[in-house]
Formats: sequence, structure tokens, C-alpha cells
Amino acid sequence: MDRNYYYRLLGLREGASQQEIRAAYETRIARLDSDDYRDDPEYVERKKRQATDAYRVLTGSAPPVSKQQREARFEKFKDYIEKRESGEAAIPPYRFRPKSSRNRGVMIAVIVVIAVVILSVVAGLIVGVVNSQGQNGGIWSDFVNENWSDGVEPDWQLEEQALIDELQETLPQLDYWSGLDASARAENSDDVNWTYGVGEYGGDTEDGTDDIFNNTFYILYTLGINDMAVFYDHVTGEQDFFYDYDDYSCAAVLISWLGAPQFEDVAGSVNLYTDQLILDMADYLDYLGYVIDEQSI
Repeated sequence: MDRNYYYRLLGLREGASQQEIRAAYETRIARLDSDDYRDDPEYVERKKRQATDAYRVLTGSAPPVSKQQREARFEKFKDYIEKRESGEAAIPPYRFRPKSSRNRGVMIAVIVVIAVVILSVVAGLIVGVVNSQGQNGGIWSDFVNENWSDGVEPDWQLEEQALIDELQETLPQLDYWSGLDASARAENSDDVNWTYGVGEYGGDTEDGTDDIFNNTFYILYTLGINDMAVFYDHVTGEQDFFYDYDDYSCAAVLISWLGAPQFEDVAGSVNLYTDQLILDMADYLDYLGYVIDEQSI
């Protein structure tokens, strides 16, 4: 297709600079996310995908990552899970359907998250009391200085990292192939969506989540890992990896950490747990969720 078509999608003249393309893309997405289009989600989704395609064609790369958008999205989804577990929200039509054990795991994870929040509030109150007492805080001051000093990771974060390391020793031993029928991979290759989740934020549903993000969330929470940001920081050694990279990149890191085959090696296979084809990254994460459930991890 004529490149000028993609310039027009972003309201630009042919030959616009990389900076102009980025600015036009961000302006377009912000406009589509405004209240003006809230009543027409199908239109918004179509126009977002057009804008994303235009950005990719014109720049040769994925659209820019917004850390603020991703952080808000994660917090919004955690809030949704808490409301769902308390009966305040209906279960959305996610592709990844937790079985009973997975539901219990998510409930436990949510309880842990709430407990961490409560402890953080209590800690804040203690620090406030100490600060109000000045420099002579006595025992309380010594306690706070010892346990909440700058640069020291809290115990819960260290425990999370220890769990991640422990799981990494056992997860690669799982049988990731027995639930796959790869006999028709070649004939299904033309139907595989190789880029679903690349550079996309905000998701394709009204609550701002999509299948890749949601499936990644459930796999980690099923394993007892309650903080996605801590997980990616620890596994990659790169601070804010979860916020700075797109869904596809995060999913690829998770798959490597699990010791599972790469998406490219299984795309087009049949998930024997559901008899559905694995045609995008979300399908594959769905399959991995079943593997983990069935093998009692």
C-alpha cells in the first residue's frame, strides 16, 4: 500500500520526521482514549490499530511505550481483580479461564497484595509518628531506621525474589510438549498472528486489558508471584522492564523463564486441552496456563 496512505492516517504530509510521526501518533491515541469516543469502542479499536499500523510502517518499529499508561493499566487490573473476588464486578470475557485451583491462587494472591498494602500504610503511620517526635525517636526511631532505610529491599520483596529463583529451578522440568499437536503447524502458518501484542497498550476491551497481559498476569499469580514489576526486574536485571517494554516482550521473557518452547516453535499447533489452534501469543500463554495447572505447580 502507498506509504502516503499511512501518513494520512496520522494526519501528516509525506516525508514527516520521526519526531513528527511520534507526536502525531501520541496525539491520535490520546484523542481516541478521551471521553469523546467512549460510546463507540469498536470504532476506537479500529482506529487505534490503524494508527499503530501506520506508526510501524513509517518508522519500522513498535509505537512508543508509555510507562504511565502501563502502570495505570496494571493498577486498574489489580483493582478489578479485587472487586471481582469481593463480588462487586462480573467476570470479563477473558480468553484465559482459570479453573478452580487457579481461582484459589488468584484469591490468595489478592489477599497477599491487600496485606502488603495494609502493612505499607501501617509503616507509613509509624514513620509519621517517628518524624513528629523529632530526632529523639528512641526505640521506634532505631526500628524504623533499621527496617525502612533507603536502598534496602523490604522482606516481602526479597521473599518474592527467592520464590522466583526457586521456581526457576523446577519449571523447566515440566513437559511443555505433551499437550500439543504440532502435526498441522505448516498448514496453519499463514493464519498465525506473529505481532499481536507488539507495542500495544490499553488492550482491546473496555476495562483496558487484553489477552496477553491478562494471561501473563494469571500465570504469575497462579505461581504465587504477586508483583509483576518485581518479577521482571529480577529476571531481566533491568529496572522497570515491565513498564518500559510491550506485552509481547514481557510474554517472551516469561516463556524463557518458564523453560518452555518459544512461541515461534509451537505457533500453528493445536492446544489439546481446549482443541483450539495456537495462532497468537495469547493463545500460547493460555496453553502454558493449562500445562502449569495440570502438572500441579
